[in-house]
Amino acid sequence: MSASASGLPVFKEKGGFFISSLLNGFNSENSENEFALEISKKLMEAPPHWEQGEKDIKVYTLGIFKVSYQENVWSPPRRSSKTWDLFKYIVSRRGKKVHQDELIEILWPDEECEDPQHALRTMVYRLRTSLNKRIPREKNRLVTTTQGCYLLNTGECWLDVIEFEFLCLSAQSKKEEDPAEAVSLYQKALQLYQGDYLPECQEDWVIPLRHYYRSMYVKSVLTLVEILRHLQDYEEIARVCQNAVQIVPFEENLHLHLMEALIKEGRMDEAREHYYFIDAQFHQKLGEKPSRRLQELYQQTQIKEPEICKDLHSISRRLSEHDDVEGAFFCHPDSFCSFYQLERRRLERAHLPGVLCLAYIKVPEDCPDKKYLIDYSAEKVKEVLLNNLRTGDVICRWDETQFLILLQGVDQDGAKKVVGRIKENYRLIKREEGLQLYCKIMPVTPHKSKK
Repeated sequence: MSASASGLPVFKEKGGFFISSLLNGFNSENSENEFALEISKKLMEAPPHWEQGEKDIKVYTLGIFKVSYQENVWSPPRRSSKTWDLFKYIVSRRGKKVHQDELIEILWPDEECEDPQHALRTMVYRLRTSLNKRIPREKNRLVTTTQGCYLLNTGECWLDVIEFEFLCLSAQSKKEEDPAEAVSLYQKALQLYQGDYLPECQEDWVIPLRHYYRSMYVKSVLTLVEILRHLQDYEEIARVCQNAVQIVPFEENLHLHLMEALIKEGRMDEAREHYYFIDAQFHQKLGEKPSRRLQELYQQTQIKEPEICKDLHSISRRLSEHDDVEGAFFCHPDSFCSFYQLERRRLERAHLPGVLCLAYIKVPEDCPDKKYLIDYSAEKVKEVLLNNLRTGDVICRWDETQFLILLQGVDQDGAKKVVGRIKENYRLIKREEGLQLYCKIMPVTPHKSKK
């Protein structure tokens, strides 16, 4: 695709976001799906230019798909119907005509349909009817038809991705001549990016678009951080990166800039806490340790002015810092191993009971939207464990779907009651689509010293 065909030559000229490279990457990973690649190329084509301005109707695609008319905002169900899939695809074409044959192939790729043209017309009618429930009929001209094609009427709506691209492009052009203006524009752009493009959509055609906007977001954050470093505004760097790592949690450069900014600000405790968070997340989700550079930054948080402290009360106060969390103790898996070994040694001398419990989320093979449901259910499990276990109990998230619990001073009968209470409380707070929770228990065996 040429620069002129891409419709975004200035991004390429100024070292910004090169769409064709994303398509090449998509091609190498999905070479077996030529149709999906072809559709993705069409989606990457630039829309006709139109003035955004203030519009009554707004369509949001970044982080969550929603439509608003004036003050009325609504989102289709997460497991949306083909009717809304149709609308999302037309929106993604951003004003380009989409032939009915293309839509039929998208909506019914492997399905028999006796009269697909009639089925498509019926679906478009349902879409317009659904929109009419929230938008006055005389204002609702979002989806128009012409010469066997359907398209988004861009004169009737504001689209977040167009505004996002425009702000990023404008900020990039102001970077050298007016850094303060560039900062302001980047901040507005980053506020629009609330997460991945159409995150609930699992179709192949959306993948290149999702990668494109995510890459644009990360590039914009890093460029903004570069400008702020020249301005020595480390407080703002920390704020920007704290927001960014919530959206792109495994982009290591964002964590590096965040820790560097916190250290520059003298916020050593926050830098240490963030490292612990990174360490736990990388272990649970990626099975990896933070990079050497992150570990080096962590070591910097440990360096303090030399001091001689002989006051036991002062030492005790330091050891008690951040020990104000109620409920069970949640820790990293490495720390849990140490607690478990300590508990075995304690049992050798005290002859008291202790129980190890495994709480796990069972994931069906055909579970739709699996990652979202696992993350949602895991957060609910953690919430239940912290609220229903004692202060002396220890918890860790062992992997993506499993939690380990160390119950001290409890025998197996008592542990069964605890497990029953956990499962019942989880059942009460999870939404209907939440995954089921299962538990297993076994006694902690005392450590046997070698004599």
